[in-house]
Amino acid sequence: MAATMNWNIENLMFYPAHDGKTNVVFEVPWVCHGTEEKDGVTYSSAARGTTMIAYDKDESFTAFDDLTQDQVLGWIWKTDSKADVEANVQASVDEHITPTSLSGAPASW
Repeated sequence: MAATMNWNIENLMFYPAHDGKTNVVFEVPWVCHGTEEKDGVTYSSAARGTTMIAYDKDESFTAFDDLTQDQVLGWIWKTDSKADVEANVQASVDEHITPTSLSGAPASW
């Protein structure tokens, strides 16, 4: 089975004014959460990142209040591969489900 992935944009960093435009996004902090249930236990992991957005005056511009989450996620996935991030989160969830190493001390200590 595979973990369910949920992407969240935590905030948008933007310039109040830039090149004749207002509220121009330049940085997007994000988190990708993965959760998977196995044998009645829910396992989870997450990856966080920040994607820098390059403003190009020759490309179309969407007003800040008209931005959609899907549009901004598309910006992120142009730079930070969705498949790679989700594969890393899945690997971490898998490690929680079936650990390849453990830590601890003997009970007698």
